[in-house]
Amino acid sequence: NVMKKIDDRHQNVMETLSQGVIEFKEEIKATNKHQGKNLSLLIADYPQVQSALDRFFSDRIGTSFLVRQHICLREMQVDDTYIGLINRETDLYEVVRDACSTARHLCELVYGDAPETEILGCRDRSLSIPHIPSHIFYMLVELIKNSLRAVLENYRDKGVDDVYEMPPIVITVADSRNNEDVCIKISDQGGGIRHKNLRHVWSYMYTTVKTDVRKHSFDERGMEDALPPMAGFGFGLPISRLYARYFGGDLQLVSMEGYGMDAYLHIGRLPHTRSEPKQPGRPGRRPGRRRVDGEETKEDEGGQPF
Repeated sequence: NVMKKIDDRHQNVMETLSQGVIEFKEEIKATNKHQGKNLSLLIADYPQVQSALDRFFSDRIGTSFLVRQHICLREMQVDDTYIGLINRETDLYEVVRDACSTARHLCELVYGDAPETEILGCRDRSLSIPHIPSHIFYMLVELIKNSLRAVLENYRDKGVDDVYEMPPIVITVADSRNNEDVCIKISDQGGGIRHKNLRHVWSYMYTTVKTDVRKHSFDERGMEDALPPMAGFGFGLPISRLYARYFGGDLQLVSMEGYGMDAYLHIGRLPHTRSEPKQPGRPGRRPGRRRVDGEETKEDEGGQPF
């Protein structure tokens, strides 16, 4: 009961922090410290803010998982497939389909309509992995809704209002029982972003949103009854990458300016996750190295072994 109260009390932490960063931007604007710079780019140039938020959310992911796992086990949520939050046979097709449905529903609430989505791969329904479905769901909703918004705004700017004349968002699931991990690619034709701005997408409060579409409260649990905002906070991509990396995966973006964006979500199979969770700026860890299967491995600046 105490753990449940703690969990409930911290449901709105992400929204509260994002509101704090918004107020920080407004203060910079009011004091004219931005000197004509784009405020989203300016906030991305505060490394101490980025580092602090990375550490905070990395710790929060681990703490939140332990608390909710404890609650689920105490409530005896154990069966043939589930051990607390972990589903040993997570049906990827079902999770992707639910994420598409939720993202399209949110897009319809904000814009009045939504482009189509198309799922490729894993149609034989025999592909499953041990993982936390709500975490995969959260990351997919963030990526898919970004693509939906980009396609909708891009084609409406071109004078195309009928969503059936817009290209669909294509979600491709590449999985095999012989693969080390699962890769899900989300492809859109939303125009992409400039190469010089690509590094900023991982910064908190950087956003490409043209209008204010910050609607609906949310939490990062990724539950179906907790709708994320359509866009505008700037927390979606960096938080999603932290989730992916914490459990041995990764999130990468490839942009083709003037055409679209490909997002690659790598999901590690939990029992086979070999690397320790990435937690930026953790003290006591030698920079540039980490332990993999008992051996010390060099890392590049992005934290990947090479």
